[in-house]
This record gives sequence, C-alpha cells and structure tokens, in this order.
Amino acid sequence: AFGFHGDVFRETLVLDAPAGDAGLMSLFRAKPIDRKGLAMAPSTAFLFGESSFPLSRLLPTIRPVLAELDADLPQHLDKAMADAKAATGVDLEKDLLPMLSDELSYYVGMPETGGLYPEVVVSLGVKDPAAFEKAAQKAVDGLLQTVGKDEHVTGRQRMVEWHGKRLYMIELAGVRRHDMVPFTPTWTVMDGRWVVTLVPHAMKELILRTEQGAKGLAEQEDMVSILRSAPENATSLGYFDLQALLTLLYDTGVPLLQTVAKPNLLHAPVRLDWAMLP
Repeated sequence: AFGFHGDVFRETLVLDAPAGDAGLMSLFRAKPIDRKGLAMAPSTAFLFGESSFPLSRLLPTIRPVLAELDADLPQHLDKAMADAKAATGVDLEKDLLPMLSDELSYYVGMPETGGLYPEVVVSLGVKDPAAFEKAAQKAVDGLLQTVGKDEHVTGRQRMVEWHGKRLYMIELAGVRRHDMVPFTPTWTVMDGRWVVTLVPHAMKELILRTEQGAKGLAEQEDMVSILRSAPENATSLGYFDLQALLTLLYDTGVPLLQTVAKPNLLHAPVRLDWAMLP
C-alpha cells in the first residue's frame, strides 16, 4: 500500500512469516528503537540510520540456517569465532555479543563547526556499560597485537580523559616508515552506548553537542515530517539527504576542477571552462 500521509509519501509493505519463531525472519521481531542514536546526530547529517537489531542472538539464530544450506558452514563459523577469541582474548559469542542491547545507529555528516573531514559515527547499545568497556578494551588490545604481527599496520590503544569521558584512541601506523593511515579510530562508552568515530575530533564534537543540548537532526524540517508519519513502535529508521550529498560533492569537486583542470591544458575538442560553472 502507498499514499500520502500529510507531507510525506509513505509506502507500506507487509510480510507474513508463519514460522516466525525460527529462521532469519525471527530476527525482525525486535523492540522499538529508543531514538538515542537520533539524538546524537548533528543537524548537518546527510546519512543516518537507527535500528533495533537482535545482535545478541544473531549467531545462535543463523547457525541452524547455515547448517541447512551447507553442513560445513557452522564449522567455518565456529572456527572464525575461535580465531577471533585467539586474536582478541575475548569470546565474542559468549562474552561480548550478549552484552549488547540490540540498539544500532550510525550517521555521516559535516561538523556543525565547519571543516573538510566528515563525522562518521557508529554506536551500539550496551546492557552493562562498565563491564562492556572493560571487555572492549581487552578485545581491541588483543586485536592490535595480532594485527601488528601479520599485517602491514601497527597500532596501540591509549586512553585520555576528556570532559568526564574516557576516550580510547587507536593510533595506527604503517610498518614502513612513510606509510600513513589517515584516521585514528576513537571509542568511548556514553549514555549506555558504545560509540565509535574515525577520528578523535568527531568524538569531541559529539560530546560537546550533547553537553550543550544543541539542536540536531531530529529537529530538522525533513526529519520532523518523517517522524510525524513514522509509527511509534518502529524498529528501524533511515534518512538520506541526497541534496546535501550532491551539494557537498559539487562544492568539493568544482573548486578542485577549477584549480587542477585548466582549460588550456585539456586536450579536448570542446572547451571546458570549469570557472564558468555556477
């Protein structure tokens, strides 16, 4: 079914799964999102998603499904979990995934204070923040030790206190002298969520916005219209601002073309003068 609901065009699709207690369809039975992820997103976010996905029971659910597809697949899964435990020192299936509260969100947007580097943030809800922080710290340390032995990247994790939060920065570097890794993943546990960013600056921007109670994506006109039409018990919410993304690409690409691709240097039958672009 589809139609207009106020100023929103809404499409409705109904799925019927009689055997809903087993199989992949059972993963769609989840609690409504708490919208804490939406509260984190800045007003400049052009990509956002939040869902209530049962990560804590993901592996037990898909294991019998894999067995029906191929009898060897569960063994491969178990081996992957064993390898992950050997690398991190943490049993992902027994010690880490059950600690998640099945809330997942992410957003991508430009910093409200300006800049060229977009904020990329992923967050997961956790049941016991203190216990999860300890387990995550151990897992990251173990992973970095393993990666440093077998890959061309080395790294270390260090913690700094900032505005009452413990920020864990994963400082990565290439094995060779001139190799560069262009980001420093940073994570913390705040407001019952495990929050991960690509660079420390994005994490600090998020913390400052939260402290100041700044207006975010939830109060933008487009999102207000969507929320007005969305059901209260929605288990997933997605947002993509195509106009903002195209504007970002244009505002980045045009100055680059005007700087690099000079008309007198282009061997083209048609004169392409990027300086004349609007």
